[in-house]
Parts: sequence; C-alpha cells; structure tokens
Amino acid sequence: MLGYIFGRENLPAHIALEDRPDALSKGLPRIRAALGLDLPTRVVEPPQVQAGPVADLVLELSNLAMEQIESDGNVRRAAAEARLRFISADLGRAVESKPYRIVTR
Repeated sequence: MLGYIFGRENLPAHIALEDRPDALSKGLPRIRAALGLDLPTRVVEPPQVQAGPVADLVLELSNLAMEQIESDGNVRRAAAEARLRFISADLGRAVESKPYRIVTR
C-alpha cells in the first residue's frame, strides 16, 4: 500500500513522531511532504506554543447521602451539599458561592 502511495523509489522507511501531545501537529509537515502535498524544502517546524494561565470553575460536593422523598412516592434520591468556586487565572482571588442543597430527579 505504501508503495502505491509514495512510489517504489520514494518509499520512506517511516516518519517518526514523538510521544507528546503536539506530536501529530509537529509531524504533519513531514507527512504532507512525503505525500507530495508540500515541497520538502518548505517543511517548517511549527512554533512552540506556551500554555497561558487558566481559570478554574469548580463544583464541590459534600455531605453526600441517599434521601427518602415521601412527596415523590417514597423514592430514594441522591442528595448533596454543593458549592461553586471560581479561581482566577492569576490566582489573585477566589470567589465562592453559598452552599446549596441539590437532590437528583
């Protein structure tokens, strides 16, 4: 199959990809060149992108329990106390909600 795609005289042994999250994007220019979609001289490594700070929105559940709900036909439902917390990307401040009770339906 590879001989059909690349031609027997241009058959590559392999195109090595590193074991990292951006391996495919780094290897794609070499793959495109091997397929004849780009010239090999045009293969340019993509710039390294640095990840910036990320804000977090966290839902914390506590006091998990199974409650008997008599008004709903005496059914057992999961219940918990929930608190929503926002943590800014620069870790400057955190904003937290008041605790509230949630019950599944």
